[in-house]
Amino acid sequence: MIERAIKTARECHKGQMRSGKNGPNTYFEEHVLMVYELLLEEENISDENILVVSLLHDVVEDTEYTCKNIEDDFGKSISECVDNLTKREEESFSDYALRLFEKGGYIEYIVKFADRLQNLRCMRYKDDKKWIEKKLIETERDIILYTEKGIDKISDSDIIDEELKKELINSISSMSKKIIYETDKNWNYIKE
Repeated sequence: MIERAIKTARECHKGQMRSGKNGPNTYFEEHVLMVYELLLEEENISDENILVVSLLHDVVEDTEYTCKNIEDDFGKSISECVDNLTKREEESFSDYALRLFEKGGYIEYIVKFADRLQNLRCMRYKDDKKWIEKKLIETERDIILYTEKGIDKISDSDIIDEELKKELINSISSMSKKIIYETDKNWNYIKE
């Protein structure tokens, strides 16, 4: 299923670009694949559903691929996770976060943390310092709540075993620290 998700995400994001450390790159390579690799390699996440959702997390928001397409190709649970992670066009970030807190499960929280961390790592390659400042303020406002809610969602989950719970809680804690570190690096960048 992971190989299929890689192929789907690559095809869906074809032609989209994003600035990164080495200049412009494809959105798939610079963001989607990096979120997946962050979870797999840095956080040692092996859960197939988490990894598939990480690969598909932006396809509905940024492409013509729909939740129905995801359901047909990957199943209802993957589709629901991606739907929960998809910010609606008319939705404020605060409303999006509230919806994610209410409906999202542990998969969405882990993927959202990795998504936020990867976004922070690429932020300083943008020229729009006002936009960066806005995103840093949002991150500082939300990180403690995200961490607490994420750990609560994982701890309260009765569908994952204790070993996976421990692994995911450690990942949330690890990524929270990395998010704080990257936020500080970005504040230093915009002050230059």
